[in-house]
Amino acid sequence: MKLVRIVTYTFDPDQDKWKFTKFDDGIVEVNTFSTTKDKQENSKTLLAIAEIKLKDKPKINPDDSIEVPEIPRKYLEKRLEDVANIISVSEKCKRLISSTHPYIAFRPENDTEKKWLNDTKGIHSTLKQLPGFSFSLQKEFMDNSFLGDRLDGVAIMAEAISCTHLTGKLHEFMRVFERAFTLSSTPLIVPLSNFLLTSKIKIEKSDVTNWVFNLRHPATHADKKVQFVLESDVRPHIYLIEQAAYDVLFNKTHWRDTSVERREIYKPKAGVGNDNVGFIVKDSVGLTIMGQLLDHFSSYPFNLEGKMTQIPDGLWFKKFEDEN
Repeated sequence: MKLVRIVTYTFDPDQDKWKFTKFDDGIVEVNTFSTTKDKQENSKTLLAIAEIKLKDKPKINPDDSIEVPEIPRKYLEKRLEDVANIISVSEKCKRLISSTHPYIAFRPENDTEKKWLNDTKGIHSTLKQLPGFSFSLQKEFMDNSFLGDRLDGVAIMAEAISCTHLTGKLHEFMRVFERAFTLSSTPLIVPLSNFLLTSKIKIEKSDVTNWVFNLRHPATHADKKVQFVLESDVRPHIYLIEQAAYDVLFNKTHWRDTSVERREIYKPKAGVGNDNVGFIVKDSVGLTIMGQLLDHFSSYPFNLEGKMTQIPDGLWFKKFEDEN
């Protein structure tokens, strides 16, 4: 039995010439296919299907759904990102990866495996929503001159906001923290955690530790460790990190200092806690509520135009329907 991961690649400019291309590293096979958009032959979007042979049958959850094995799934996603990167670098073009529907499937290799799949209740494929908010800080900037000692932080923050790639945003937000506390890497954890503990946003020391050790380090260094961080690893955490960066930039009393003294200049109208639940803390005038749909694994954004009308030949997919 094979596990199958399906995504769409969006390139700018379009890379239609890469349709029907096969990439095979001996473990994972990735094939790209042409898609049409608004009945146009040329599209900026390609369909990519990656497959890996499983050593064992997947486990069955207590609700009789299939548990998608995490390690091979992540390996498939790594190879899908490899292929997107190869095309991007080859053509010097921007690339975006998103999940289509369905985005996970199996390929049974005989009738016994197909019957085993049919006897289950399917695969959990519920979409997740990553909340977000947007509001202007014009009043804060126009009525005060409190940023005069930290225009370097404003410059780094502008770089972060301008990044379209989430790993790039992570790098810049971490530079805001480093600039603010004159500390980098592990020594940054304690003072940054202590400062954020007094924030209205729910940020714990465990969050900051995760940002530094599991995101910042492997996203910055690729020399010795086998694994390194990609955009899909950063996505679930980036909005919380952005909120923390705004809080530090505005509300840290002493800039370029290890102290954790706080002032209350930046008072967000809304935010998202470390449980990814949104909340409004002030009036909603001028507040825009945003959200991004992610696939069940929180790996990629869900492509709202990426629903396949027909499952490719040989693939098996059944969506789990909760009967409760």
